[in-house]
Amino acid sequence: MRDRWAVAGPTPAVPEIVYREVTVGDVLAHWNLAECDLHETFGVDVESGILRERSWRWLELRLRDLIDRGPRLGVALRAAA
Repeated sequence: MRDRWAVAGPTPAVPEIVYREVTVGDVLAHWNLAECDLHETFGVDVESGILRERSWRWLELRLRDLIDRGPRLGVALRAAA
């Protein structure tokens, strides 16, 4: 009964996450890292010619995932911020 009527304590502060916009130039500046991450994470060998068969959206989604997950490319772009 006591918990039901207890006064709620202060709400903990949630730190604000600030993202900077990542450009294609940023990714290309670290393309060697992106290439390694694409292969390790998704099994994509960019030298195989697969990128000519895929859409830009296909590649963009995977690059965004790599940036968010924090492998080599994500770490490099966060360090550059």
